[in-house]
Amino acid sequence: MAIFQGKPNLGVMVSNYIPAAGEVPSLHFDKNGYYETKNPFMIKRLRRKFKEVAAREPQGLNAPTPPATGLTCKKCGASGFANNGFLLAHTRKFHPKVEVK
Repeated sequence: MAIFQGKPNLGVMVSNYIPAAGEVPSLHFDKNGYYETKNPFMIKRLRRKFKEVAAREPQGLNAPTPPATGLTCKKCGASGFANNGFLLAHTRKFHPKVEVK
């Protein structure tokens, strides 16, 4: 989450942004001059023009990791994959298909 500071009640149009359902491609700072967002696209765009006043969420090694769902590889027994995507990447890397000539 990021909080940006600008002029109070300032309206900003964001170009090249396709909003999700229920959103509009513009934003407005509140009466105190602050705007709060979790959208990574908006954070990247707003850092160019406005001062970021609040600390961001922890990233990197200190970020909380989601609990493992207990997925295991059927071919080698490796476990601890967070989701099917990691399991499929493991299968593709360590257990490739053998081509028959």
